[in-house]
Amino acid sequence: MTPEETQGLEERYRQAQAKVKSEVCKKCGQPVTQEAWTRVALDTMAAKVDADAGTDLSKLYASCYLVPTFQSHPTAFGLQLRLRTTDAGLVYDEVSEGTAHEMVVRGHDLVLRLLTFLNNYFQLGLDAEVKARYEMFPKIWNASGS
Repeated sequence: MTPEETQGLEERYRQAQAKVKSEVCKKCGQPVTQEAWTRVALDTMAAKVDADAGTDLSKLYASCYLVPTFQSHPTAFGLQLRLRTTDAGLVYDEVSEGTAHEMVVRGHDLVLRLLTFLNNYFQLGLDAEVKARYEMFPKIWNASGS
């Protein structure tokens, strides 16, 4: 893009942002915006869970949330991840089987972490069941060639 085109986009962005309806919550005094389902960022929520429960979710924020989000939404970063240069020029790659496999493994890991957190937080007494599922995790993925 030319500098003029970039400047034009930035100006249209500022104009659009000025039209976004913004209110203040009467209870907490925080701004309420239309585009957010919560006023707390996901990385902040993960850090709070880490502090409260002794987990390490915030370490997974980039690989289990940001990168998949960038790939599933129209972002420049997501597009760049899927472009590769060939002799014929740029080629768009669909998500590879390896990438899809990696995302399923990470999703499985997150489900196990969620089960652990819920079991501990609500004192469900399911320690043996959760442990059995953790023990199966490497067996499942090693058997699949991971």
